[in-house]
Amino acid sequence: MQPVKATRSPSTVFPLYSNTISEKHIRRGLYLTLKHAPAFVLLPLAASLVLELGNMVRTGELIKLWSVASQTDLTFNLVTVVICCSVLLAAILSFFLLQTRPVYLVDFSVYKPPDSWMVPAARFLDCSRASKARTGGTLLQFGPQ
Repeated sequence: MQPVKATRSPSTVFPLYSNTISEKHIRRGLYLTLKHAPAFVLLPLAASLVLELGNMVRTGELIKLWSVASQTDLTFNLVTVVICCSVLLAAILSFFLLQTRPVYLVDFSVYKPPDSWMVPAARFLDCSRASKARTGGTLLQFGPQ
């Protein structure tokens, strides 16, 4: 007796994810990916720049660069470039750090006053008529008339 081979149809080779994942989840994932894409791109770039600057300080190349710039009257240009890069980095950092965060309602409760604070509708209407706060219109009707 030969073993029977299970054959798969071409439609079942890959699972149909459209049956298990709704479109709202795909949209949400795409939204989050695009929202955080600048951070994903700029974070490795900033890290590599900091590492390269640290390497230049460690090997003394930064001091050599500054001395060459001061000898050839490029000090002003170098200072300008450093200040512009610092301002740009601060602006990008503040953009990401000062973004509004979502606020979630953690606990919700309604204040229920004690029963001694209850006022009958008739007394409320009498006080409203006596205060003459409403002019030219009828007062609200409470309860059966």
